[in-house]
Amino acid sequence: MLAFRQCVLFCLLVPILVLPAMAATRYVWTNSPAPAAPYTSWITAARTIQDAVNVAVDGDTVLVTNGVYDKGVTFYGGSDANRVCITKPITVGSVNGPQVTIIKGAPGSNGSNDADAVRGVFMANGRELVGFTVTNGYTSTNFFILGGGVNLSINCLVSNCVLSGNKAFMWGGGGAYLRHGGVLNNCIVWCNIGNYINDIDNEDGTNRYTCASDGVANGVNGCITNNPMFTDAASSNFHLQAGSPCINAGANAYAPINDTPDDMAGNPRIMDYIVDMGAYEYYTFALASTGTMVSGSGGANSLSVTATVGYVWSATSSNNWITITGGEGSGNGTAAYIVSPNTSGTDRQGTIVISDAIFAIIQRVLKSGPGGLVLLLLGDDEDIR
Repeated sequence: MLAFRQCVLFCLLVPILVLPAMAATRYVWTNSPAPAAPYTSWITAARTIQDAVNVAVDGDTVLVTNGVYDKGVTFYGGSDANRVCITKPITVGSVNGPQVTIIKGAPGSNGSNDADAVRGVFMANGRELVGFTVTNGYTSTNFFILGGGVNLSINCLVSNCVLSGNKAFMWGGGGAYLRHGGVLNNCIVWCNIGNYINDIDNEDGTNRYTCASDGVANGVNGCITNNPMFTDAASSNFHLQAGSPCINAGANAYAPINDTPDDMAGNPRIMDYIVDMGAYEYYTFALASTGTMVSGSGGANSLSVTATVGYVWSATSSNNWITITGGEGSGNGTAAYIVSPNTSGTDRQGTIVISDAIFAIIQRVLKSGPGGLVLLLLGDDEDIR
């Protein structure tokens, strides 16, 4: 009995250890077949970003796959309507990046800034947004509401994003409004509209290695004010053209290489030694030729690949008579393959695919002469340029 009382007393005196809850990943997919909270699998993924944000708890990650997210409206503290409102310490990131993961606000009833306009994203209290295009965001006509694309404050972070095609009504910050420690890292903010400041209205935030027409000082914290030279901004293709000032102009320290070592197109986040601004690494890639013609006897062959340092490529073929024997590389390299003898009775064509580039192989038929003697067609293998 004494032992029992001592045990009870000990248990009452010893503090109970409360383990912190494990951080969870919440999933978002516009075409989710069966959305169901708490959205912890792709099958039960939320159809709007806000639904997943609402159930997330501190430390969670909201992972968003391809889609245009233009549904739902959320208000914060009597402010403007927002497509996405993030006020918990969580990270919201895309799977495949800005070109295919778009947060889209909306103009008001008058087709522009109006009382019922919808901003892209509102962030407060140490949140993080990674790898989105935020576009078509509008503020209302309230003089004190800024940031058509993104309004971020209190140590919030937006990184590796593209903010374009947004509009603020009065003071500015068509693309972004920064205050109370809001930060932009490795972003491109371009082609936005504000009455006084088009792209970034920076009250007391920080821009690092970001490209914008205004709101940044050229050369300060690695920022630039040159045209980023998008491939086709009108079609939301925000890859960089050759000669873009954003190439190798970012900061490796702000690239999300710890959690996501690839960029938003699946390529290494850092190529040619320095990360680019925005969400896509610029790279060059080319095959030495577009195809070749081989004899009916087949045999071993190879194809030269020219690519940016660090660009990883691989070769595949869906034709069972083409065998890839050396099909992976980084930067410049060679893809090796073997073509089997063509005994099909007719000429045939197959392909090798390397990073979406197609290399065609045309093989003549292998013919037999009298007594089964194999007749090879005249001529060596010949590249098709």
